[in-house]
Parts: sequence; structure tokens; C-alpha cells
Amino acid sequence: TSLVVLTMPERPSPELAAAQRFANSLRLAQDRAILTGRPVGLQLGEGDYHFEDWQSSRWQDVSGTYEALPERTRLELLDGAPERDEEDTVWPVLVFDPTGVVSEASFRLRGRQEYVEIRVASSGEVALETR
Repeated sequence: TSLVVLTMPERPSPELAAAQRFANSLRLAQDRAILTGRPVGLQLGEGDYHFEDWQSSRWQDVSGTYEALPERTRLELLDGAPERDEEDTVWPVLVFDPTGVVSEASFRLRGRQEYVEIRVASSGEVALETR
């Protein structure tokens, strides 16, 4: 006689699931920058984030990259505020270079149950830490 026991993995919290999607989006943005040969920037909104390409001397939205955060969840940059140029254009909070290099950055995704810190290394490696 045999006994087979199936176990289901624990379902991640809404915050952790959103942080994992964000981390995957960051990895895809780095790949996009390398494959297109153009810088790719991350913009944070009130309840979402999206990516932009540097084309024709300005940042342009990349269609299909808007990602809404779960209700009552906030994503914030921990390392400062976005820069503005002379024309008051808001620069992305994080820019992926076509060489694969990115400025190091830390983010916090805060929700009702917990918060997750997301760290981006200059190599583009993304690490998550639940708190």
C-alpha cells in the first residue's frame, strides 16, 4: 500500500504577491533596456507604477506597463525623491541603462497586513524582504 500526501504551498499575502509582481516587472524592464538599446525608467503613481522609454530626447510611456497596486497598498521610494529638470519634467525614480546597469534603490510596499522592502542592486538583482 502507498500513501500520497499532496500539500499546497502557502498563499502569499497581497503585499508579498504585489512585491513579487513589482520585482518581476523590474527584471523585465532591465531586459527591455538591454534588448532595445534604450534606457527604461520606472515611474511611481499614487496607486500604480509604469515604465517609460527614453526616445527622441524625452521619456515616453511604454504601453501595457501600467500595474495597479492592491487596494490600500502604497509603493514608495526609500532613497529620496524623483528629480525634475528645467522644464519641471519628473524623471523616473529608477533608470535601467542599456548596458544592464541600474542605480541602486530601495522601495517599500506597505499594505494592511505587512510591508515588503524591495532592494535593487546596481547589477539589476532584486531582493525582497518581508517585515
